[in-house]
Amino acid sequence: MPSKELCYLNPYKLTAMEFKILHFLASHPGESWSRQQIIEKIWGWKSNCTSEERVVEVHIGQIRKKMAKVDATVPNFIQTVRDYGYRFDPNMRSEDRAVETASIHTKPGWCAG
Repeated sequence: MPSKELCYLNPYKLTAMEFKILHFLASHPGESWSRQQIIEKIWGWKSNCTSEERVVEVHIGQIRKKMAKVDATVPNFIQTVRDYGYRFDPNMRSEDRAVETASIHTKPGWCAG
């Protein structure tokens, strides 16, 4: 996990939690992660598939907003994987907006996203 100091050295002014999420996704480029899996990896607890998923959505939204505020030409590297979760695509171009099929991490017992 990145040190807290790194959170304050970025031009996007991400919070510590936003930075953890971005760092986690960027550490696994091209891999799709369900909202429940992100909750388990970042917060360390299992989601009950209700309101906890919204926490991830809000943080992702804030990361995207802050990145666009600094430079609107920066592509959205965090892609939404419809009805599942998110993935980081370092090769994303600003004109590319379609989400393609990606590798999906599944675990027995996980609820559908």
